Amino acid sequence: MNGNKSKLFDLFIKAKLNVENEIKPVLLYSYPEDVPSQFSLQISEFCFPDSLYFPKRKLRRSEKFFSFTIKENSGKFRYGYCYREQNFGRKQSPLAYCLISEFRFIEIYEEFLHTISTFTTESPQFSSLLKQFHQLPIPSFNHIITIESQQSQFTFKTASKKEYIFNFLNFFRLLVHLDPFNLVNVFCSLLLERRFIFTSSKLSRLSDCVLACGALLYPFQWQHTFIPVLPSRMIETVCSPIPFVVGILDSDLEKTRALPTEQDILYVDLDKNTLDQTNHDYKLLPPHLLDYLTRVFAQARKACLNSEGRRPFLKNFENSILWFTSSLLQGYNNFIEERTFKTTLFLETKGDLQPFVTKLTGSQLWKEFVRSYQDLEYKQRHGPHLKAFERYFSAFLVDPSARPAGCEEPEMVVKEGWLTKLGGKSLAWQERYFSLTRTQVTYRKSSRDNTIAGRIPLSRISSVSMSKQNEIAIEVEGRVYLATHSSVAMMQSWIDALNLFISLHESSGLRDSLFDCEDEEGELLDSGSKSAKNSTVDAPKKRNSYKEGEEKVHVNNQRRNVKHRRRKSKRKSSGSFQIPKEKKESSRTGESLEILVMTMPSLPPVPGVKPQEPASHVPRWSSRPSRSQPRPSRSALVLARNHKTEFSLPSHSHPENKTGEPDPQDKKPSPS
Repeated sequence: MNGNKSKLFDLFIKAKLNVENEIKPVLLYSYPEDVPSQFSLQISEFCFPDSLYFPKRKLRRSEKFFSFTIKENSGKFRYGYCYREQNFGRKQSPLAYCLISEFRFIEIYEEFLHTISTFTTESPQFSSLLKQFHQLPIPSFNHIITIESQQSQFTFKTASKKEYIFNFLNFFRLLVHLDPFNLVNVFCSLLLERRFIFTSSKLSRLSDCVLACGALLYPFQWQHTFIPVLPSRMIETVCSPIPFVVGILDSDLEKTRALPTEQDILYVDLDKNTLDQTNHDYKLLPPHLLDYLTRVFAQARKACLNSEGRRPFLKNFENSILWFTSSLLQGYNNFIEERTFKTTLFLETKGDLQPFVTKLTGSQLWKEFVRSYQDLEYKQRHGPHLKAFERYFSAFLVDPSARPAGCEEPEMVVKEGWLTKLGGKSLAWQERYFSLTRTQVTYRKSSRDNTIAGRIPLSRISSVSMSKQNEIAIEVEGRVYLATHSSVAMMQSWIDALNLFISLHESSGLRDSLFDCEDEEGELLDSGSKSAKNSTVDAPKKRNSYKEGEEKVHVNNQRRNVKHRRRKSKRKSSGSFQIPKEKKESSRTGESLEILVMTMPSLPPVPGVKPQEPASHVPRWSSRPSRSQPRPSRSALVLARNHKTEFSLPSHSHPENKTGEPDPQDKKPSPS
């Protein structure tokens, strides 16, 4: 489809989702009419990628609008903008309004689709508004579009030039739902053309994040399959051997993992902020550039979180990404001669960037970028988008070292997520939300909890490694912290991030944390503290090694028994009575009758009451009786309290014999 550049959009369709017999999209209306109907039907499939799992509830405003891409045979991308709404009632189907355009005026298209959805296709305002919007010229920066239709006026405002961030794309969801370290990982792997599968339970979040990741590649362009939201009927696309970037809803994820796909696919969960991958391409960059990129993403994320619903100002973020790509391309124009690019000579000038740039020059996006400067005809057709980069690159060559500043706050969060941590005293595995800054590691009981349950300063950490039991082992002076995750790749990412920022912390000379290693169980672990010296369970004598789980449990039980005996002795010394430790063997005649022996302070004798002599063969009552042992009656306890003596418990139902022995018929007295 060859669109006219003087038109604001190329195609408009209205479709519905048939839910009666066979669940499939149905085309209701298309404009202009000269577009082939087969193409319009294919677009309706992209309007309902979740047709099999379409929600039956009322859609939220954030769930109604999303966008996708279409790649033509010529290699050019076009963008689709879709607005959906749910109709309730008898035989009512969900509706979708969609625009296809080569421009990325997301805010204008979203406002227009929301406005036109309020009219029916038979109303004169519907056709009048659609035709006038189609004939409008391409808007400029900070421009107000006004359309008058049937005594009604509609206005649409474009973004100003200072808000022009990568073709008006919305970076808010991407910067908020992925932490800075994961964003650096995704960005580096995108440049090297890995296979990506983004997953989320929300359609709008999925489309916005995938489109924003594609825009980060500027001035490069993704040359392979790029579908922000993959329909359920096209799920076999992930079996392709070529690189691809697709977005899949959570409802289709289990079906996707069951397919025979390649092993090096990078799964990005936007809801859980997790990455599952086998390639770690960010390790090819030097540490100082990794630190810079992490601070750039952290600063942009902070701007989004503090925007309070308004569009964040990300001009510094845009300039920082352009500075990084310019440093990768520095000097490329000096090695283009006679429509050939001298790759070997170019790589010799890259210094510590050579490992990363070596793989970059083998990608298809690099070849297309160089081709736009080798072939003048190709540049005239496909190179207009490079004008903004050329202006920035010319300014970059004046002073390459003058890079935009990143976030310099030492307590900025560079990585966060859920890990299962082993308790120091309880030895129970508990889920905690960990946060890594440039100076310390903290963990909380939930992501929204502001109370820090524990902290580990980076200067106190001696080593971070993977244990034999596939656990993250963080060794400090006095303790070994153990944490785990369901994904081994995610644990390795945490280990790499910790080791990276520990080395950066040592080399940068950042101000150390004012806190020692603090645990949520009330234990302060410091090299000179008493708790660290006595913590024989979690603090082994040898570094780089720690006790096995069974040995730790055994030692911990011994410590617990010692504490229990100390508390018991304190209760005995402070109490008014004492239970003796001696136990006498019981005979058959005395097994059915247990006796409580209590040592009380001396009391004056009661006149007229003769104390009874104890039976020597009768066992005494234990401090913690079992279920088979009967408890003494209240009268026996009163009698024992009034008389400092030992006596046998009388029966309530039968009188005693003259010999003082209980009646043989009352062998099992019932406890009262």
